[in-house]
Amino acid sequence: MVKFSRRLPLRLAPVVLAPVLLAVTASTAVAATEAPAATPKEKLEAFDYFNLVLIGTTAAADGTRLACFQLPDGSRQAAGVNNHLGKNHAYISRVNQSSIEVTELLPVNGGEWAVSRFFWPVSASAPEGEIQCPDNREPADSGIQDVAR
Repeated sequence: MVKFSRRLPLRLAPVVLAPVLLAVTASTAVAATEAPAATPKEKLEAFDYFNLVLIGTTAAADGTRLACFQLPDGSRQAAGVNNHLGKNHAYISRVNQSSIEVTELLPVNGGEWAVSRFFWPVSASAPEGEIQCPDNREPADSGIQDVAR
C-alpha cells in the first residue's frame, strides 16, 4: 500500500457559460475564445425590449392568448406562451388581457444565473379597438420548463 505524505493540488478550469467558450491548449492552460455569434431562433429575439412595443393581447383561433408586438420597422409580430423575446434569454410565461409576464435568466456574479420576472403592460399608445395582428408566430420551444415557481 502506498501512502502519500501530502495532498496534490487539484487544478480545475473555471466554468464559463456562453458567450465565451473555453479551449484547453497543449500546455494545459485555459484560453478564452469568442463563441460564434448566435442566430436568433425566433424573430423577437433579435430586438432589445426598448425596441418592441406591446400593442395588445388577443385570442388565437385555438383559444390561446397571444401578445401582439410592433417591431421597429412597423410590422407586427404575434407571440404566445413559451415564445422567446429580447436578448436576455427571456420567454413569455403568461399572457393576460392587459399585460404579459416575462421570465428571463440574467448572469450575475461572474458565472451564476438569476431568474427575473416582470410584467409588461400594454403600451399607452396602443391603437384603440380590435387589434389586427397576424398569427405569424413561430412554434414555441416545448422543452421549456418553468422551474422558478
